[in-house]
Amino acid sequence: MSVLTHDPYAGHPADPVRTSGTALVEQARRLVPLLRSRAAAADEQGRLTDDVTTALHDAGFFSLHTPRALGGPGAGLATAVGVHRELARGHGSAGWVTMILSTSGLFTTQLADRTQREVWAQDPAAGVAANLVPSGTARRVAGGLVVSGRWRPLSGVHHVGWVVVTVPVLDAGGATVDVVLALLPATDVTVERTWSVAGMQGTGSDTVAVEDAFVPDHRVVSLPEVTSGTGPDGSPRPPLMSVAVLTAAATVVGMTEGALEHTTALLSRGRSVGSSVYRNAVDSPSVQAAMAQAASLVDTMRLHLQRGVDDVERATSERTPLGEPVAARVRMDAARISGAARETMDLLLDVGGAGSFALDNPVQRLWRDVSVVTRHPLVTPALNREVYSRALLGIPTQVVPLV
Repeated sequence: MSVLTHDPYAGHPADPVRTSGTALVEQARRLVPLLRSRAAAADEQGRLTDDVTTALHDAGFFSLHTPRALGGPGAGLATAVGVHRELARGHGSAGWVTMILSTSGLFTTQLADRTQREVWAQDPAAGVAANLVPSGTARRVAGGLVVSGRWRPLSGVHHVGWVVVTVPVLDAGGATVDVVLALLPATDVTVERTWSVAGMQGTGSDTVAVEDAFVPDHRVVSLPEVTSGTGPDGSPRPPLMSVAVLTAAATVVGMTEGALEHTTALLSRGRSVGSSVYRNAVDSPSVQAAMAQAASLVDTMRLHLQRGVDDVERATSERTPLGEPVAARVRMDAARISGAARETMDLLLDVGGAGSFALDNPVQRLWRDVSVVTRHPLVTPALNREVYSRALLGIPTQVVPLV
């Protein structure tokens, strides 16, 4: 019996990567062998290796959304989704770090023009690390804010010159009057090595500590303003939170595609749990059924991802608000992607048998990575189902900005 040796979805109209045709996506695809060869080393040292970091930086993958006026790619969502998905297919941590740094850069483009020039004038490929969960405190002084606190985690923080933290601004009485994004040079922060996890080990998602750092006004923007969907003049803003959700979901898709690819290669060598009964593993009906289900689930993930990309790109190109109902559904799409990824990984582990858990088997790393990343607030099924159900039922929820 023959083994699947090609991608049945290559060129499929519902596939945002295969049909994007951009040089950036092709370049990401070419880096997959390097990422796979360095994945174990990155996991061991808790951050991407230097050669991988250099390759990703030089390709512009840390700064996909840097404006073209400043020398950056100015990439749109479909291209970014394609790049992150391909890189995650090579190594989950590499895909996640590039996603975080590029998407953080997109948030940085909402700051003043002067600030953007400070970040990218000397190096248009520079990445920005961000944490969007409010922590610490800020107090207003002449010309800006004084910021203190600790933020955890900040993926990719070892590879950037700038950091964005989300911080409540307190008045003289200690009451919160605003929540802002504050941009600081990496020289103003201390990185504490706290990232010790079972999966996504190579992301270097350590803790950033800041003590009484002055942040001038031009490096500060109100979080509610950025995520409101409209600018001060009433014009639509990019749906940044939905972009973050979809780019995060793209890495989940990529990791799962990588696991399917590795398992297919395993079967081509006649190895799987079925080989203990059948001379050729692919003759096992249980293996056949599992692979069919796994491939179908991956296709489902791709379709949900593409729908979200289409909606966001349409709203962006037409300069119309995405709207909370659609933004909530995008989060549900991400939930479906994460749930399907977990189910797919279980099927592929069953196909590989106990050998799937050998430390030299890439599938076990991808399984650990998927298990961890699908618990992230952007893509976790439980939270996103809650967000979507509230939108369907008309129950107000603004704990997390949707758009």
